[in-house]
Amino acid sequence: MKRLIVMVLAFAMLATACSGGGAPTDEDTPPSTGGSQAGVLRMNSADPSTLDPAFCGDTGCAPFVSEIFSGLMTPILQRNVTEGDNERFCRSADEFSDEDLIQMGFDPADPDARQRAADEDICLMPDIAADWPTKTVNADGTVTFTFKIREDVMFHNGRQLTAEDVKWSWERAANPRLGSSTFELYLTDIVGAWERFRSQADEISGVQVIDEFTLAVTIDGDKPYWIWNLAYPTTFVVDQVQADPVKGLPNWTANPTTMRNRSATAG
Repeated sequence: MKRLIVMVLAFAMLATACSGGGAPTDEDTPPSTGGSQAGVLRMNSADPSTLDPAFCGDTGCAPFVSEIFSGLMTPILQRNVTEGDNERFCRSADEFSDEDLIQMGFDPADPDARQRAADEDICLMPDIAADWPTKTVNADGTVTFTFKIREDVMFHNGRQLTAEDVKWSWERAANPRLGSSTFELYLTDIVGAWERFRSQADEISGVQVIDEFTLAVTIDGDKPYWIWNLAYPTTFVVDQVQADPVKGLPNWTANPTTMRNRSATAG
C-alpha cells in the first residue's frame, strides 16, 4: 500500500511537470532584439536538488528532469491529450465516484465536478517507446514486456538512441556504487535487478536487447502498476557517453545531453 501511495503522488507530480507546472520560465526576461544576448532566467521554484534521473525523488527536481530526459512511457493529464497520443488508463467522467471527487478536492454536488476530475486525471502514453509493449505471461509466473523503441530519437550530440541505451541507463541506476535513492521503488520488480544492486551480477538479467530497437523486459510477476514505473525519472534514459563513471564526464549533470526528435529538427 505504501508503494502504491508513493507512486500515485509521484505520477501526479510528473504529469504536472510534463504539463508545464513548476518548469522554468523566462516571462520576465526582456524579448530578444536579435543576436546573442545575456539574460536572466527566472524560475517559479527553488533550484533542483539534482538533475540526475537516478536520484530525482522530489517535486523540486521532477519538472526539470522531465524536460531534459525521457523514458519509455510518459504521464499526461487527460485535458492535454490530443488525437493520436495513443494514451491509456484515462477515466471518463462517469467513472468517478463521489469518494473519488472528494479525494481530488471536488464537490460531488457540483454538476461539472466529474468532468473537471476527468480533465485532471492522469493517463499514460508511449514516449521513447514506439507503441505499447506486447505482454507475455511465462510458465514460471514471470511476465515479459517487449518494447519497440522509436528510431527518430537522438541525443543532442547527434547520437541515435537505441535499446542498448535504455538497458545501460537502468543498469547504471541499479549499480550499488551509484547509490540511487529511488532504485528500490521503481526497478526492483525486474528479474535480476536486486542481484545487480547487490553486486551478485554485472547486468540485470531481465533486461535483454533483442536488436537495436527492440527491448525485452521480464518482471517477477503480473503487476498492473509496473508499466507506470516507466514514466518515473529513475527509468529515464541518460547518455552513456556523458554519464559513464569511467569514460564519461565529471559533473556531467551540469550540462546534460538532452534528447530530441530527429524528424522535428530535420530540414
